[in-house]
Amino acid sequence: MFCSRIIRRHTSGSVVVSANKLCSRPRAAGWPKPRPRPTLSRPKNHGNTARPSRHPPSSMPIMITLLNYRLGFANDVNKMYYSTSLYTTVTESEKVSIVMKPEFDFNELFDDKNVNKLEESISKRKLNFNLNKLIYLWEKLKDVEDNMNFLKSKREMLKEEAKKFSKQNIKHEDGNYRTDGKRVRENLKKAKALYNSLSEELYISTLQLPNILHPDTPSKDTVIEVKGEKPQCIKNHVQFGSENHLLSYNHDVVHPGTCYLHSDLALLEMALQRWMTDALIKTGFTRFSSPDMYKPIALEAYGVDITNPEQVFTVLTSESNMYLTGVSSAAFAAYYMMAVLEYDELPQRCFSVGTYYDATKDFKSFTGLHNLMQRKQIEIGCLCHTDSEGDVFQQIVTTLFDLYSKLPLQLRLVEVSVQDFLPSMYRKQAIEVWLPSTQEYHEVASVYCCRDYVSRRLKIRYPADSKQTAALSRKRLHAHTIHGTAVHIPVLLAVLLESCQSENNSFIIPAELKEFVPKAVPPV
Repeated sequence: MFCSRIIRRHTSGSVVVSANKLCSRPRAAGWPKPRPRPTLSRPKNHGNTARPSRHPPSSMPIMITLLNYRLGFANDVNKMYYSTSLYTTVTESEKVSIVMKPEFDFNELFDDKNVNKLEESISKRKLNFNLNKLIYLWEKLKDVEDNMNFLKSKREMLKEEAKKFSKQNIKHEDGNYRTDGKRVRENLKKAKALYNSLSEELYISTLQLPNILHPDTPSKDTVIEVKGEKPQCIKNHVQFGSENHLLSYNHDVVHPGTCYLHSDLALLEMALQRWMTDALIKTGFTRFSSPDMYKPIALEAYGVDITNPEQVFTVLTSESNMYLTGVSSAAFAAYYMMAVLEYDELPQRCFSVGTYYDATKDFKSFTGLHNLMQRKQIEIGCLCHTDSEGDVFQQIVTTLFDLYSKLPLQLRLVEVSVQDFLPSMYRKQAIEVWLPSTQEYHEVASVYCCRDYVSRRLKIRYPADSKQTAALSRKRLHAHTIHGTAVHIPVLLAVLLESCQSENNSFIIPAELKEFVPKAVPPV
């Protein structure tokens, strides 16, 4: 059968797209299938089941309204469908292409010492999460498992007894054992159903647990170190850039929250990319070229709420929901998912250059380079052994802070408070630079570690024995992950525009960056 979409417009400006069945005849051979257009949208609920059918029933209207950058949101009366999800249960596994069951160690997770750390983390993050209920659920699951093991052993014993009486032709006793065996099998079937139900509930609830916190994580941002002097600003960067034809905004066919970079400012953007790229490569990082859209599993591994339109943009297609983040930590999660790395391959350091799409930013109007929804930045990701996470974390922070210290600006290193954490974060430090026009510090780089929070969800492992290969290893450990932003380029451009103004109203490119500025190509 085939369907046709009928569009009717309302006075409110919204458009309802519904599918009406035209006939029951099969599609003629050779007829091209309609090619659905992808639609930027916000999901209504946390769907995690399956792909939508090729021909949606007429009872599934889709509301499309023009709302900010998102073209609309799906107002589907039924469940939204996703292609892959950490929250996909066993009962729904046949409807999706990939099911990822996290590798939780519940004995370690609910150890008395770790429970105290979890309670502290939940309290400081101000989350509404009932940890006692989760522990009770786990204990109940263990009781059901013990009952299942008892019933299995009882079933085997009855089988053996029934065989013995059958050989001895004792029909009366044999019949009793058969009746008892039937009763045990029925109870075992009920116990298995209860176990599966409790197991699904336990895993889904555990996925919502936050990471524990580093002992140094403060309740308010704490300044660790300050370097440089506060620069004198003659004009703010928007005014200075406009007057010198370095940037422009308010274009009719361009989104109001973005801008164009011109001349030296466009070259400086490229110089900053080369400056940071060269520094990262010299310290052992490998460059990646990453996609812009990801399936939900890559974001859910970090605790991102994909149903929250303030956290991520959603692209709804006919097959699945994709999430528009651009260059982000999801790139490394998707690449290393289900990987078993050699012991000697760690630590692995990588970075990616590209555009990041920030759903948390106000993009209704252009307020400055420091507040862009769509921005150039460089993301970093590291995998390391469980006992070397602290050293690798400190090396990256020190490298970035020393690099920024060479620029003519004031910066500070901050231990970030728990209020700004994702659920996956264990510790985070940020480098902030002083922007004279706002009289505030703005984050230009950050580094955070997640311990094994991400790797347990995505099964990123390495051999526990350094002498064993990945293929032959029996016991494996989950790699600890470190992520962050090496440079938030628009913020740094804004600071440099205000810090490097000359008295004759011209822009002076810092000496540290001149060698990275692209040279003009001579004519042939």
